[in-house]
Amino acid sequence: MHLTTPPFRIDIPHQKLLKQIAKRLDNKGFGYGSGHLSHSKNQFYVNIPKNASSYISVWLINNKWQSKTYKNSDNVREAIIVLRDPVNRWISGISQYLSSYIVNDSKITPQTFNEFYNLVVERIIFDVIWQFDDHTWPQFYFFDECLSQIKMKTYFLLDNNFNNNFKKYLNLEDPINCPRNATTNNTFIIANKIKDELSKNDDLVSKIKEAYEQDYDLINSVKFIDYSK
Repeated sequence: MHLTTPPFRIDIPHQKLLKQIAKRLDNKGFGYGSGHLSHSKNQFYVNIPKNASSYISVWLINNKWQSKTYKNSDNVREAIIVLRDPVNRWISGISQYLSSYIVNDSKITPQTFNEFYNLVVERIIFDVIWQFDDHTWPQFYFFDECLSQIKMKTYFLLDNNFNNNFKKYLNLEDPINCPRNATTNNTFIIANKIKDELSKNDDLVSKIKEAYEQDYDLINSVKFIDYSK
């Protein structure tokens, strides 16, 4: 199930924007600050869509973590946050959105999307980069407000070393039967088309990076757990 973007303007003050998102998530039955609480109840992992959250959720549940929506009254000492390169995450998120809502019947196929991709389609997509659904919202929106009371925040980058870093730091068993998001053929075709367009136009890449400036600022300012160094 996807969450369509709340009708807000990009220049709404930050705190008010977060409150709107929280309300929309709650109305849809998705708690703002949903995630998993460790069996010791002092660590909390927060779900961020398109950051391997489904895979991580099953992994943590298999290690006796509890599904929960964080509340300030919880006695949590440490927040566990997984971040992803914003451009890669956006490609995955927008491809899934288009596959679910636009290119999802016999009238508009991925081939139709590719054939009729033009400046109008491009303008529509890239002028509202993150305003599609929760899979394209900035990453920091999912924890900036709800986890503000937790002083200790531990960050992991979703890269090739992620599994090892996550497992070692949290003392987890190996991930068994953890489903990776199954990419439909439609999503795959759309993602390849968007990647192709980005490879030919640096301005489009710059627009994505500008839209996720605060995510990049966060990624460049925090220290990630990395045992490979």
